[in-house]
Parts: sequence; C-alpha cells; structure tokens
Amino acid sequence: ERAVPPAVRATGGMPAQEEKKKGAKKAVQETEGMLFLMDRTGYTKAEIISLTTAFKRIAGEEDKIDLQGFRSFYCSVMMCSAQVADGVFRAADHTCDGFLELREFLSLCSVLQRGSALDKLKVVFDAWDADRSGHLSADEVETMLRATITLEEGAAKEVAVHSMTQRAFRRIDGADGTKKDGQLSFGEIKACYESDQDSRKLLHSFLGTRIPNVDALIGP
Repeated sequence: ERAVPPAVRATGGMPAQEEKKKGAKKAVQETEGMLFLMDRTGYTKAEIISLTTAFKRIAGEEDKIDLQGFRSFYCSVMMCSAQVADGVFRAADHTCDGFLELREFLSLCSVLQRGSALDKLKVVFDAWDADRSGHLSADEVETMLRATITLEEGAAKEVAVHSMTQRAFRRIDGADGTKKDGQLSFGEIKACYESDQDSRKLLHSFLGTRIPNVDALIGP
C-alpha cells in the first residue's frame, strides 16, 4: 500500500500547496469584497466590521434579514410603528426579494448616516411608495403623514394631514417642468428642493422628520 504524503494527510487529502493557494484566493476575495463595500458606502474597514456585527445580530443564523426580523428590531429601537419599519425595509430592499443582504443593510446605514439631504429624501420617498410605481399618490402621502405626524388621532389630525398633502402637491407637482398629474415623482421633489431655500425648508418640514437616526438603529 502506497504511503500518503504527510502534507496530504494534514490537509484532508488536499496537497499543502493547493490548500495554500485556496487560502490565498479566499483572502484576496475577502479583501476585494471589503474594498468594494468601503467604496460603495464610504465606511472604513473598522466601521464595516462593526456594522456587520450589528447585521448578524439582527439576522441571527441567516445571512440576510427578513421583514419580520427587521420590523421587530427596528420598532424596538426606533419606537415607531410597524408601518414605518416596513417602509424603511422596502426602501432598502433594492432587489425586491423580501430580504436585506449585508450590502443592502450597509447601503441603508450609509445613506441615513452620511448621505446628502436628497439621498435621505429618496429613502423616505421609496419607503412610502408602497406599490413601487416611482410616484407618490395623494393616498400614499396621507398614509405617510398619518403614520408619522405627531398629533393625536382625531378630526384635527385628519385636517392637518389633508392640509399638508394639498400644500405639498401645489408646490411639488410639476416642479420639474412636467405636466401636473396628481402624483409626485422623485424628479419633481428634487427639482423643488433645488429651486430655492423656501422649498428646501418645506421639504425638510414635510419629509425630513421622517428620516431615522442610524446611530440608534445599529446600537453600540
């Protein structure tokens, strides 16, 4: 019977040189993956490692976060309704597969923590575009306001919601030069935001307070 070389026995049947090459390839892939995430998110390596730990804490044994897991965690940390959490999840789920992968989670955190005002407004827009049509209808805007406006339930709140919705549509609908069509596109919101300071104040008062604090989300 032929003797098995020690190098082969030590690596479970794989020659030591091949095992070394495999390890080196894995290290390169991990480095490339880290560099990709750093480039896409603007985070440092240490920050990505910390956020990955937060991601795994939410995902558990899975390598992705489902809606229920995100909703439970997000609501407990942000003290918000399930409706708000579901919207943020929808905005982050770029692949529309019902799960958040690490890259999607990091992208969400990066935008909320370091993105421009328009980047953050886009998250809010996507969060409340329930049918993913690329537009916000009056009903979707009113749904957002009912879920987030700090007024007690009742007639006064409904009046405020309706008034704010009408004001927003008068100012934003058609702001990008397109015909008014009774729905808001992000292009119209962007054009309104960039037009003047009063419009920026309007959008911040209308949408800005719906942007969550990512530091509270990821925790220590």
